[in-house]
Amino acid sequence: MRRALLFFLASFTLVSVSHVAPRAAAQEGEAQLLFERGNQHLAAGMRARGARRDRELNEALDAYLGVLRLGARTRNVLFNLGLTLEALGREAEAFNYLSQYLREFELSAEERAAGQERVDAMRPRLAVASITSTPPGAEVRIGRRDLPVRGTTPLELALPPGPQEVLLSRAGYADARASANVVVGHTAVVSVELVGQPVAVQFIAPGGGRLLLDGVEIAAGRTVPVPPGAHVVRLELPNEPPVERRFEVPVGAEPMHISLGAGSAAGAARIVVSANVEAQ
Repeated sequence: MRRALLFFLASFTLVSVSHVAPRAAAQEGEAQLLFERGNQHLAAGMRARGARRDRELNEALDAYLGVLRLGARTRNVLFNLGLTLEALGREAEAFNYLSQYLREFELSAEERAAGQERVDAMRPRLAVASITSTPPGAEVRIGRRDLPVRGTTPLELALPPGPQEVLLSRAGYADARASANVVVGHTAVVSVELVGQPVAVQFIAPGGGRLLLDGVEIAAGRTVPVPPGAHVVRLELPNEPPVERRFEVPVGAEPMHISLGAGSAAGAARIVVSANVEAQ
């Protein structure tokens, strides 16, 4: 145990916030001072016992959270924050910060192994949800839409035991919701397939015939919400061969315009140009 403790003490007393993105010198200096103060209190807390231990660890916690509030979110800050919370017995929060450390940063094999070892050691005592989405990259909230984002999929979170509502959101997709019952000592798997939001498509065609979108008749000139994916629009005019166009609606696309006319070839494209004055 002592060898492991010395290893982690060395790892955080030697690191710095030099990896923080460039920012105002005063703010960067304040983050540096807070980080070093947190390291001093964490080292003192690890050596102390009783009330002094808790006091030192809470001082370290306040310092590291202050670094995060300044925007200096580095792998070293997250790792040391996870260590502090673990030492305070706040294992669910420690698990979540160390999981972010493993997920968000380029780590050496030794760093990754050390972080993973601590996460795995806490896992049997926690209720964990493993949340994935198709496609990945969805923001995850727990409980309500107005609460802070907890991360993006794929994501593991330690949560209070019991029923939980998981809300996912991603640009271009409809918000999704899933329920999970998280139990201590187990990992609840939450997997959600996101559905793309419809895109407004205007279909321009001459009157006097039938216009069908995927076999359903629509009115020419109208704007129709069309789900992402492949579609077929067909124009049927009296005494004219039918005209079909196949088109793709990308997820998150801007409003689209599809034009069909008598005698146009299937798959033909048309450019519609407008100007604020008459012009050739």
